[in-house]
Amino acid sequence: MSIVAVGLNHKSAPVEIRERAAVSREEKQDACAALLDRKAATEVVVLSTCNRTEIFLYAEDPDAAEAAGRLFFEERLACLGRATCSRSCTPSGARPPRGTCSR
Repeated sequence: MSIVAVGLNHKSAPVEIRERAAVSREEKQDACAALLDRKAATEVVVLSTCNRTEIFLYAEDPDAAEAAGRLFFEERLACLGRATCSRSCTPSGARPPRGTCSR
């Protein structure tokens, strides 16, 4: 079993992206349930502050857990639209292939 962390912070994403990725107190339970529904982790913690949003996943397959965490952020950020593709568009900070930013 492994613990996998996926997230955005003040060094990896501008405030506009961090605001969209933030998970409110009221949303945390649903966010955890949605992540657990992906069957990539057996336990999940969502941490969201003014400077960062991070997901910690306890999983047997760390690659599947990381993919589930990245997909969670990609779906949350989808409302930004393709025109905003930048270095910080994905949680990893890696620029996605052209035209796939919000999928």
